[in-house]
Amino acid sequence: SLTILADGPLTLSGVLCTSSSYDEASHSCGPAKKAECGFCLFMKAGPCGDQFTSWEACLDESKKEGADFLSKCGPQTLALRDCVDAHPEYYSVLNGDDSDDEDAKAE
Repeated sequence: SLTILADGPLTLSGVLCTSSSYDEASHSCGPAKKAECGFCLFMKAGPCGDQFTSWEACLDESKKEGADFLSKCGPQTLALRDCVDAHPEYYSVLNGDDSDDEDAKAE
């Protein structure tokens, strides 16, 4: 049964916390975790995940500082490019490699 305790509007206050941002240890709600884009998940899951993570961190830092990304993150960009070029078996989809499609059309 429902018992009404007050005459008037019921006011609720508090924080809505998703399970992904709830901290069991402190029993509190932390900041919501930023959703990861599909491209980022793809890059991090591949053989160049470490290089991508370094490149992404440099990009974020450059944005925060207002620094020129091209001059600040050149080494990370080149390392990522070299790694991607060295692993075409995973990253060929980034180049629009349709060789499988072309083989299927030829048959």
